[in-house]
Amino acid sequence: LAERRASQRRDVDWTATIRIGNEAPIPCRVINVSTGGALLELDETIWLPSDFRIVIPEAIFEASCNVRHQSGRSVGVMFTSSQR
Repeated sequence: LAERRASQRRDVDWTATIRIGNEAPIPCRVINVSTGGALLELDETIWLPSDFRIVIPEAIFEASCNVRHQSGRSVGVMFTSSQR
């Protein structure tokens, strides 16, 4: 398969939190990350809206995300805005 990412991804194992409006935070793990996005793994298969925020304390990073693909517990996201 051809690599479509604009930047190299790096394997990581970070704890993160998905934030959707005023709902309870959803825990997840960051499996890999690039400057443009990340692959997340959820504890269980749940529906996510197309846009949400991710908070990654280990990387001191927070970003707005757009879901690019979701398969079971794996979710690929593109960062649409970020702050460190």
